[in-house]
Amino acid sequence: MKKSILILCLFQVVVFAQPNKSDSLKLIIAKIYKLPTDSSQVRKLGSLGFDLQDIDSTISKKLLTDALSKSISIKNNYTIANSYRLLGLWYSNFDQMEKALICQNASLDAAKKSNHLFLMAGANFNIGSIKYWNGEYDSSIDYFLETQKIFDNPKIFENKIVTKRLLDKKQSDLFYNMSAVFNTLKNLPKAEEYIDKAIAIATKYQNKKVIAFYTQQKADNYFENGNTEKALRTRLKNLTELEKSDIPKSYLQGYYHNIAQEYFELNKIDSAKIYAKKSLKTATEIKIKHGISNAKWQLGTIAMKEKQFLVAQKYFDECKNYYLQSEDPTEKRNYYEVMHQFMFETKKYKDAYLYFQEYSVINDTILNSERTQQFSEREAKYQSAQKDKNILILEKKQIKQRTFIYSLAAI
Repeated sequence: MKKSILILCLFQVVVFAQPNKSDSLKLIIAKIYKLPTDSSQVRKLGSLGFDLQDIDSTISKKLLTDALSKSISIKNNYTIANSYRLLGLWYSNFDQMEKALICQNASLDAAKKSNHLFLMAGANFNIGSIKYWNGEYDSSIDYFLETQKIFDNPKIFENKIVTKRLLDKKQSDLFYNMSAVFNTLKNLPKAEEYIDKAIAIATKYQNKKVIAFYTQQKADNYFENGNTEKALRTRLKNLTELEKSDIPKSYLQGYYHNIAQEYFELNKIDSAKIYAKKSLKTATEIKIKHGISNAKWQLGTIAMKEKQFLVAQKYFDECKNYYLQSEDPTEKRNYYEVMHQFMFETKKYKDAYLYFQEYSVINDTILNSERTQQFSEREAKYQSAQKDKNILILEKKQIKQRTFIYSLAAI
């Protein structure tokens, strides 16, 4: 399963508490629609729509769509950018990545027109995240580095809502995602470097929820380094904190999947099955196709381990179309690998050989495409350029006998 990556939470300030009763929700919505059509009304529609994603996806989408329509009608590029961004996040949450990408690109265009650096950073970040989910790692890298450039621009503080604390939080989210990409590309030292940076920032602000969230990526790195027991201990230690939090359920579904996989690797099949079923239940509740398919793939693998081949076949048949149609090479690789094993176990050796051929081709594409090297070179080039830029700035300021240092490199 692809590593969890931030796309839903970034740059969202929750304005409303999540309503518990339908009557109170209807009243809140009615009051908002009675307001004058202006940027304040658009902001409230968008914020409430975003909050309701996991509660009522239909109402959520309507509010976000109406927020976009109204923002276009008042011709305010800031609200247009923000509305497109929020609607794009809705599409991402429900696996509609093509529409999500259209919205985020529209958000970026509007943010550029209003010269709003913070929203430009958010759109670049979210486009990079979508590219990652689509397996377009090179493009993902470019958008994440563009986000970093905007964060390093001192003019970002000209926006009054941007504080050092807020920017630190967004910087740590970016580090989290960069760690996930390095992990996927098997550059584990860089994956560790970036997640440690993210955790250091969260620790500075003593944010237990965020630390618990970032630690899941740390566990991913432990797992990829072959330390499955440590990965599992790390996940379970922080799971209760995350279950009590308000993070999107899509992340919890991913955590259940990973815990099940690690129990499976440790040959604790009963525990693996419990968390695989939790993963499927959660994915079904929030209607995310990739989560449902990954959970069924996992349950099929568990059934195969238990020699329940008819049950395994049922699960594999149910997720087959998703994997064959997926444009994500890592998902296809995982599917071909388990199908090779299944066909071999059921003595269908010809089919096993064909699946192994498919697996080998796509695995070589992922591991030998020099993406890891490209990412490292791009990141190193960017960091070097930033250092040279900072040195030049410092020299100029020393000439003017000033000591104003704004570099973010030491965060």
